Amino acid sequence: MCHALFQSDEFYIGNKDGSKGSLNQLEGILSYIYQVKAPHDNRKGGAKKNSPTAVMKLYRKFLFYKHFFSLDRPLIICEGKTDIVYLKCALRQLEKEHGRLIQKEANGFVFKIGFLNMTKNFKDVFAISDGASGLVSLLDSYIQYMETFKGHGKEHPVIMLCDDDRGSAEIKKKVKYDPAMPFSFYAQNLYVAYTPLRGGAVETTIEDLFDKKTLSTEVEGKTFNRKAPIDPKTEYGKIVFAEKVVKANQSTINFDGFKEILNRFERILDDYYQN
Repeated sequence: MCHALFQSDEFYIGNKDGSKGSLNQLEGILSYIYQVKAPHDNRKGGAKKNSPTAVMKLYRKFLFYKHFFSLDRPLIICEGKTDIVYLKCALRQLEKEHGRLIQKEANGFVFKIGFLNMTKNFKDVFAISDGASGLVSLLDSYIQYMETFKGHGKEHPVIMLCDDDRGSAEIKKKVKYDPAMPFSFYAQNLYVAYTPLRGGAVETTIEDLFDKKTLSTEVEGKTFNRKAPIDPKTEYGKIVFAEKVVKANQSTINFDGFKEILNRFERILDDYYQN
């Protein structure tokens, strides 16, 4: 079934006299097999990543097909879950300026771009961690997996968003980083975009796109510390900042700092669709 899907974008449950299957059905089958077999693989993460079992390798290939090849809209890959919260809140407040990325309707907002949800299962199958190191692992295997699909995919770009700091050094090496360029094309349909440098800074993270007022917001008498470890008695981290500061107060926060990164997304769309 996987072979048929990867070659022709469709497969049948049973044989061709049966009904066509869906991605959700096939993912359910693969997930079940993986969950049964995975507990018996006691190797460490590095061994699993570099020498996957047959089931793990097939499941990875399927996830590449589903998330990166067979797209119905552009996809954004972020370093962490909090980045997605920031971007969605920014888009809601800036929707009039970025109609290519989001649309306001009577019942709410419709995002014209998707965001990769790196679930625990996704990270387990790929044997990767959060942050820039996990993105490096995806880059390492992107070409290998994507070249095997023969159907009508890659209709939309995949955009990997990275902080422009020392943590992304390995990513920059792989994509031939040019500080004069707002983004880099990697391979297939994959681009890498960076958080913009501001005010003469030599490094930047996505939190730097917020103004000082937002970053200095106190929650239950505690102040924001974006770096781990934090002192839980006096500080709070990124998850609390994303949920209790940004998401809870998005209608009053100034998101102007995010305009440049959203502009970069749109420039990538132009580059991909024109080529």
